[in-house]
Amino acid sequence: MSTEVDCMKRFTKTHWLREFGLRAIPVDQRRQYIVRYKGTDIGTFIPGLHVFDKIIVNTKVIPKIGPRGKGQMLNHLKTTGLKLGLIMNFYHSRMEYQRAIN
Repeated sequence: MSTEVDCMKRFTKTHWLREFGLRAIPVDQRRQYIVRYKGTDIGTFIPGLHVFDKIIVNTKVIPKIGPRGKGQMLNHLKTTGLKLGLIMNFYHSRMEYQRAIN
C-alpha cells in the first residue's frame, strides 16, 4: 500500500471516529477478539471500527470493493460473532459502500 493511500485510510478512520463521537454514536477502535483454531488460541484480532456493539465498519481506499474485500469482512464477522459489517471506500469523490451480513 502506498504511503498516500495509507495516510488517506488513517484520515478517513479518524474522520469517522470524530463524526460518530459528535453524534453520540458508541464506537470502539481497540476492541480485541481472541482468534481460535481447533480449540487453540492463535492470536488476537482488532476490527477497524466497532459501532453500536453490533456493526464492524472497515474503511478502504481502493479502486473498487471486490470479492476480496467482502470476503475479508465476512471473515471479520465470523471471528467476532457479529452479524453486520459495512465496507466504506473513499477512493473516488463519492463514497462507495457495501453491507455484509453473516
